[in-house]
Amino acid sequence: MANTGASFKITEIKGEAYVQKPTGEIVKLNVGDVLEEGDILLTGEGEVTLTDQSGGETIVPAGATYTVPGAPAPELADTEGGEQ
Repeated sequence: MANTGASFKITEIKGEAYVQKPTGEIVKLNVGDVLEEGDILLTGEGEVTLTDQSGGETIVPAGATYTVPGAPAPELADTEGGEQ
């Protein structure tokens, strides 16, 4: 199964973070784990630093939901207002 979308490596976790896989399974994340297209990153009270394939970093703040896009141009979802 070829994955042509973006992927990100977890390079730092402050607090706890989880990933919800496209299957619905929720797994606790560790530094070194890789997020792939369709994964949903769920942060708790801390933030998570992601590194993309080109070495660029994205910091996902506490209390955020971030869906790994199908293209390498990540955008953070606004979780402050409720709906996205």
